[in-house]
Amino acid sequence: MSNESAQHGGCTGSEVRGAEPMMRLRHMVRLGPSPVEARALSPMDEVTFAPMDALADGLGGLDTSQTKPLNEVMNGSYNYFSEGDLLLAKVTPCFENGKKAIGERLSNGVGFATSEVHVIRPDYKKIDVQFLRFLLCSEDFRAEGMKSMTGAGGLRRVSENGVLNYCPKITDPDTQKIIADFLNHETAHIDQLIEKKKELISVAAKRIESLVDKAISDRNVPRIRLEHIARRVQRHARLSEHGELVRLGIYNRGRGIFKKPAADEEDMGVSNFYFIKAGDLILSGQFSWEGAVALASEDEEGCVVSHRYPVFLGRPGVNTAYLFGFFRSGFGDFLLNEASRGSAGRNRPLNTWRLGKEKIPLPNDDLQRAIEQAIFFERELKRKTSTSLTLYSEYRFALITAAVTGQIDIATWNNRGQTDRNLDAIEQATQA
Repeated sequence: MSNESAQHGGCTGSEVRGAEPMMRLRHMVRLGPSPVEARALSPMDEVTFAPMDALADGLGGLDTSQTKPLNEVMNGSYNYFSEGDLLLAKVTPCFENGKKAIGERLSNGVGFATSEVHVIRPDYKKIDVQFLRFLLCSEDFRAEGMKSMTGAGGLRRVSENGVLNYCPKITDPDTQKIIADFLNHETAHIDQLIEKKKELISVAAKRIESLVDKAISDRNVPRIRLEHIARRVQRHARLSEHGELVRLGIYNRGRGIFKKPAADEEDMGVSNFYFIKAGDLILSGQFSWEGAVALASEDEEGCVVSHRYPVFLGRPGVNTAYLFGFFRSGFGDFLLNEASRGSAGRNRPLNTWRLGKEKIPLPNDDLQRAIEQAIFFERELKRKTSTSLTLYSEYRFALITAAVTGQIDIATWNNRGQTDRNLDAIEQATQA
């Protein structure tokens, strides 16, 4: 490929697809429509407001629940859009995550979005808007967009030319409409499977919640101070013996543990770090009140947490997994909130002494084991489901790329049951 071709999204004016000249998107769309289109509205009319978090990842979507008076956004640093325009995040990592949306059901037909999106208005005589959405999802377009990024560090952005100079492989609007209808059908089928997977996890979580609620609601279950049924553990980490260590963090609201890059003594600073073993209950010293609570698995064995993450084990006769299940409950969440008072904002330190004085129900061994089994079942289900969801997502975008670049014959695809066979293969590979 020539340098000129690489600079212009992989095509030049002289390239052809059969006898048909290749067209760039600049001949099918325009960027940045003018907000003067909204001049018919009054200054106090409500219009849709779209910050970056209003755009969905992947296939995209738009949360239109936020509105602002026109006079608050008309002269600000926002990007105007209207019904049928397509929003595409241009800044990393939002572009890589696929944040995009078609403007639909906008308040007064008008919206203003973050300046970190390209507003793309399709020429409906030349390109189908649904096809364009799928085109912007394709790995082909994403690769070209990333090549066009300018800037440094975490503020790299896809340039306007990165969008406008891209060459769609399919330029006939009627063919585009057929492909878009095909992809709407196929991706909806994949999305249904994804939702069913997520529902299974939800059912597993409700099983844990039900068992813990049984212990909480039973007046015959004794209430005992936490300090008498759990003990804090501190296994000091010595870097001189272990070299680099992997540090752990905790997502909020039951999303589990994440691992930070391995660090040496210099990177870890002066904080005290403690080794983790499978079965440890880990709380966040700052965000336990937001549900940042986790139960360590064998995958975390030998990793470390800082002194900001209190670690507990159940005393004899107390199952630590039960304690984890309890702190995921509404009552447990309430106690963590009560023990995190006295600070402003989100950074509210957990008072472990105060928490230790709180009384919690201690059910019999059978119910504790039942809760433990339910938690381990949920964990295994999440592991398998996470793998299958990743493969579903990869397959979905591979199918989109193949369809919008003309690599598959969509007329015979469904007749051969190709999608079902591919999805069945994913199920068998993950045993999910």
